[in-house]
Amino acid sequence: PKAIILIIVGMSSVAFQDTLIKFISSETNIFLILFFRALLGIIFLSIFLKIKKEPIIIKTHYPILTVLRGIMFFTAFVLYFFSLTKLSLATAVTLFFVSPFFITILSMFFLNETIGFRRWIALVIGFIGVILVMDPKIYNFNIYSTFPVICAFFYALTMIIQKRTSLEDSLYSQVFHIYIAATLLSF
Repeated sequence: PKAIILIIVGMSSVAFQDTLIKFISSETNIFLILFFRALLGIIFLSIFLKIKKEPIIIKTHYPILTVLRGIMFFTAFVLYFFSLTKLSLATAVTLFFVSPFFITILSMFFLNETIGFRRWIALVIGFIGVILVMDPKIYNFNIYSTFPVICAFFYALTMIIQKRTSLEDSLYSQVFHIYIAATLLSF
């Protein structure tokens, strides 16, 4: 029950964040939004770790993968937040839902995971749904509808890197890396 409640709270926070970004993005620079989002993330994560009496570890055992992950994550959400200025919120979020498809495929190649038949069927049905939302007719093509899909691909790559580096780098330090990269790159 606790995990379910935390997932609901987390997903509600993301939905609220996306709605807020959609609302303010017409008057506010996306890089400014990303900068303050990352800065607040650093502050809240630091407070959380202090309360839990956990050390704040910024050092990484995978510097190249960490930098690559930070750049990809930042690029992904620049594209996603920009798409929120050009697409409806429902369309952008639906298009981003292709990320499980990418994560699954990439996990096969980079993490040697096996995927069952039922999961493949579910992923294919979900992917078809995303394609239907994109409405890929030549005369109706909207370049901005590719942004959440590209975001989903980069996000999937960052999740694969996170899984690979999680043997040595803690989840908290990996989140710090993302926020530090976003702070620096958005600045």
